[in-house]
Amino acid sequence: MHARVYAAPFLAKSQYFNLNSDSLLLGQIENQNRLDVNYAGGKVEFVYDRTEPMGLYAFTGLKGKVGFVHYQGLNNAGRSFSNFYLDFRNYQKIHKNIVLASKLYVGSFMGKNPQNYLVGGMDNWLFNEFYNPPTNRPEPSPVRNPTGVENSDILFADFVDLRGYDYDEIRGRNVITFTSELRLPIFSYLTRGTITSNFVRNFQLVGFYDNVEVRSLNSKFLDLSLRSPRQFSDKEPEIRNLVQQVLDRGKVSLSIEFVSKTGQDLPVSINEELFQTYFHQFTKLAGMVGEKPADLFKLALQAPNVITTLSGEKEDTESWDQVKQVISEALAKCEKFRNDEGQVLGQKLKENIQIILEGLEQIKVLDPIRKERIKNRIKGHFQNWLEENSFDANRFEQELIYYFEKIDITEELVRLDTHLNYFLKTIETETAQGKKLGFISQEIGREINTIGSKANDADIQKHVIRMKDELEKIKEQSLNVL
Repeated sequence: MHARVYAAPFLAKSQYFNLNSDSLLLGQIENQNRLDVNYAGGKVEFVYDRTEPMGLYAFTGLKGKVGFVHYQGLNNAGRSFSNFYLDFRNYQKIHKNIVLASKLYVGSFMGKNPQNYLVGGMDNWLFNEFYNPPTNRPEPSPVRNPTGVENSDILFADFVDLRGYDYDEIRGRNVITFTSELRLPIFSYLTRGTITSNFVRNFQLVGFYDNVEVRSLNSKFLDLSLRSPRQFSDKEPEIRNLVQQVLDRGKVSLSIEFVSKTGQDLPVSINEELFQTYFHQFTKLAGMVGEKPADLFKLALQAPNVITTLSGEKEDTESWDQVKQVISEALAKCEKFRNDEGQVLGQKLKENIQIILEGLEQIKVLDPIRKERIKNRIKGHFQNWLEENSFDANRFEQELIYYFEKIDITEELVRLDTHLNYFLKTIETETAQGKKLGFISQEIGREINTIGSKANDADIQKHVIRMKDELEKIKEQSLNVL
C-alpha cells in the first residue's frame, strides 16, 4: 500500500493579449489590450494507490486522490477561486487479464470567480471533436472564443473525460461522473503463447457505461423535478402549473410526501372468505404434488379480487386540497426568499454599473487630452515631413479625415452611457428581465471593447480593463436573474 500527502504554496500569473487586427494596425503600447492577473495560493492533496500493473493501461487494485486548491488574486481579488476534487478508481480482475475498470470523479469550483468543468471526449482518441452547440445555448465556448473577448479563465478550466460525448458538450461548476469499462485485451486473452508485438499484446476492446451529473447555479428555463405519491399522479399537470405561475425559471426539485394522520380506516377492502378459499385450495394442491406449502399466504393474499381498492374520491379531494395549500405556501416562501436574494443581487449589479459609469466619466475627461496629444504628434510629424517632401493636399486631407474617424470614440461613449442607464432602469422593473439584462450586457461589452480598441491610449485602457472586469461580474450574475 502506498499513500502520500502533498501540500505546497505557489505563485501564478496569467496574461491576456489582444491580437485582433485593429490592435495590430494601431500598434501596441505598454499595458494596452492586455490583462495580467497575479495569483498566490496553495494546494493540498492526499493520494492512495494499491494498484499493480498487468500491462499497458491495465491494472488491478484500487487508487484514488482527493485535493483542494485555492487561487487568490493579488492585483485583482475578483479573480479568486477554489477547487475541490475527488478521483476514485477501482480495477477489478474478472478472468485472466479481463478487467472491469470503474471511476468516480467529483469536483466543485467555488469563490468569487468560479471556473468551469468542460465534460466530454477522451484523450488519445481518434476523431475527437469539439461539441457544436445549438444557437440557443446561452454562453459561447471559452475554448474557441468566437467573440474575441478576454478569456484567460480557460487556463484554469478543467477538462473531464467522458466517452460517448464531444469535448465541451457538458459544462458546469460542479460535476459528478461515474464511468465503468470492461477492458478485454482480446489477442493476449485468446493466445496462450508469447506475443512479441506490443501493439497486439496490449490491443483492447472496451465496452463502457457512463453516468454524469453537472450542476451550475444558472438555469435558462424552468427545470422541474417532481416526486409525488401515486394517489396524486393525475395532479402532476396542475402541480407544474402552480410552480410555473410562481417560479419562471430555474432548477426546481419538488418532493411531496403525504401521510394520513387519521389511520382509522384502510382505503382497501379484504374479502376474507375468498382469501380462505384460495389458501385451502393452494394447500390442497401443494399436498397433491408433494410440495411444501411455503409462501401460500402471500399467494392467496395476491390472488384476484381478494383485495380491492376503495374509491375514496371524497377523501382524495380533501387530501389534495390540503396538499395544494401546502405547495402554495412552500412556493410563496421560496418566492419570498428569491425576492430577498434578488434585492441583494440588484444592489450589487447597481454597484457594478456605477463603477463602469465612473470609468466612463474618467474616459470622457481623458478623451480631449488624448485627441490633443494625437493632434500635436501629427502636427510635429507633418512639419518634419513637409520640409523633405511634396504632397497632394486633397489626398492628405482624405487620409487625415479617415484616420480621425477611425480613432474617434464619441459615438461609443454616448451609446455606452445610454446602455448603462437603460440597464439601471431595467433593474427597477417588477417583471422578469433576466434575459433583457443579458442582452444589454452584450451591448455594453461591445461598446467597451470598441472604446479600448479605438482609443489607443494607455490611460484610457486602464479604465477599460476595470470596466471589463466589472462587466464580467454583471454577466455572471445576470444569469441568476429571472
